[in-house]
Amino acid sequence: MRINILHLSDFHYKEDHDTDFRDAVAGLCDTLAALSVDIVVFSGDLVNAVRSESSLKEAYSVLLNNILDTLRIGKDRLLIVPGNHDFETKRELDIVTEKLQKIDSVKALDDYCSDERQMALSVEKFEKYNQVMVEFFGKDKVLSKDGLYSTGECEVNGKRVKLIGLNSAWRSTLDSKADRGKLLFPISILNDAVHDTDEYDLVLCAMHHQPQDFKEFISSDFEDTIARHCLPAIIISSKWKRLMMNILDTSIVLLLPLSIDMIKSPITEYV
Repeated sequence: MRINILHLSDFHYKEDHDTDFRDAVAGLCDTLAALSVDIVVFSGDLVNAVRSESSLKEAYSVLLNNILDTLRIGKDRLLIVPGNHDFETKRELDIVTEKLQKIDSVKALDDYCSDERQMALSVEKFEKYNQVMVEFFGKDKVLSKDGLYSTGECEVNGKRVKLIGLNSAWRSTLDSKADRGKLLFPISILNDAVHDTDEYDLVLCAMHHQPQDFKEFISSDFEDTIARHCLPAIIISSKWKRLMMNILDTSIVLLLPLSIDMIKSPITEYV
């Protein structure tokens, strides 16, 4: 039995180039119409910059609505996460940024995140992203109350699949290279996200960044937690290229993540 996963990333939609993006997606959909896809993963950077809710809405409509319609699959089979371009970069208070930058242990980060007021201030910049997710999905795909993950589930070819979206962009900036090895993700909240995964045949975890982009004291615990709770699992990030593996007698085929530049060429070149 085979599950086909289409991985898209880094659309970077710009409203002032709307026609170009629509033409590129139309070409992509022409190719996708001949393919069989079970699950779509979008791992962040839907827009190039969040200037308004309308830019996020248009980007979602142009790319994801058209792809789901072409593939004839429902929104329950879409796993989407924010990237470092999907939030309001100037919304966060300096004192919040500075306090989080000084955290140097798993416990200190978990303690910080246990304060609801502090957490609310640290995720305010994702408000527009969340509002758009609510409009398109209802509350199912919205980020959790702490703003750091979303969950869903679907059934594919008789297999129960858990979909987990992790907000690795929480502490990111627009400078991806400078962010490497400096990001944070609270292990206590990761445990909340994965607590019931043993009930499923397959777990798909998506995030915009790679585990090694987290600070060293986070990355090892992060991967250990995924390994302990989410096997069999696939972690998908915007930097991953192609992955094939056999899990529970199911052939999992992950297609290449496609940026807008790649979309301008036939998808078959990248599969």
